[in-house]
Amino acid sequence: MRHTASIMEREIKNNSSIRSQIMGNLEDLVAQVISTSSAHNASYGISDFNAGMIRAAGADASVGGCATARRAAGALAGAWRRGTAPSDEWYRKGMAPVTVEMVEGVFAGAVRDQVAMLSRLGELPRGGLTVAVDMHLIPRYDRTRDDHLTISRYKNGTKHFERYITIQCVNDGLRLALGCLPVPAGASVPRMVRSLIDQCMQDGIVIKLCLFDREFFSVRTISALNELGVPYLMPCRNSPRVVETFNRFDQDDPPKDAIPCILEGADGTAPYNMVVAARRKRDPGKAQSRAPQDRFIGFATNMPWVDVIIYAVRWGIESAYAWIEAMRTKTNSRNPGARLFCFIYALMIFNAWVMAKILLRSVPGLSMSRRLGTITQLAFKEIIAALAEGPGPPPGGKPRPG
Repeated sequence: MRHTASIMEREIKNNSSIRSQIMGNLEDLVAQVISTSSAHNASYGISDFNAGMIRAAGADASVGGCATARRAAGALAGAWRRGTAPSDEWYRKGMAPVTVEMVEGVFAGAVRDQVAMLSRLGELPRGGLTVAVDMHLIPRYDRTRDDHLTISRYKNGTKHFERYITIQCVNDGLRLALGCLPVPAGASVPRMVRSLIDQCMQDGIVIKLCLFDREFFSVRTISALNELGVPYLMPCRNSPRVVETFNRFDQDDPPKDAIPCILEGADGTAPYNMVVAARRKRDPGKAQSRAPQDRFIGFATNMPWVDVIIYAVRWGIESAYAWIEAMRTKTNSRNPGARLFCFIYALMIFNAWVMAKILLRSVPGLSMSRRLGTITQLAFKEIIAALAEGPGPPPGGKPRPG
């Protein structure tokens, strides 16, 4: 693994465009959010903060809040300047003024730049992107609660969570995180969905199909999607009305055509088309239940018909969440802006991984280009950690100029 990482690390270091996409974009994100001293005698700067974020993310440690940050701090870029690494307090002070609005704006701008580059490279599908929208929950164990936490099902020893709604491209080879918004307690999820999709559309992103989990199956969400004119696909909840629709046909084969339906709720009604598919047998050796909801699954859409097999690509966002969570820098700060910044930074590392693979494919005459085009997550961790360390101390231990 280390040999593979070293080969790709060398190729990335020798290519200024790819190197800029990885480290330049991460450092730009930090520079627009974090304030550090610009005095000529300042011990540390933006590059040190960025290196600390990378090292803490790779070590599953905390920057700016926990003593475990010191475990990762020893190898930080710039630590050789005075023989010590930046302290926890230095990181905490840097993140203290960060606001949610600031982080949202900076991430939206970074995504616009990345999408523009993909367009110039001809990597965007002409028909538009298939995207997925989902919720990401981060457990919280605070003794005192605030309005930024939401209550959900008991999990991992708590029922209090940070909640973020994200939208991600799930096209094969182009799984870029396109947007993220925090969802505080009492927030309207349909309104957040509308804001997230509307932001993508304003940035010029053409959405071919938007995939949702069944938790979004509601009158207000479907109404918002119909108003935006965005093609969508989501599983229906097995409500009595949906099961009643299944009862219209007794055969094992689902209908070939979409069924016009009306979803009713406290917020009114919303029209949609239901595409019915047969459920796979969980245990082929046992007799399958004859209950309609056990034999069929309904999908809501605003299209005349859609092949529901495409819904399988939505799991791309689930696998991305696992890697994003593994790279999320931890902090004990209760500032929602600082916590959003840590989550957004993990999204940016994920996007840097996606962009690096695409840019390596576009390098003309690159030997082993097919092999280099598939960078494993572990190898990418090693690559960005090496890039964050910089050139290291010069002979004699004195600082380099600049």
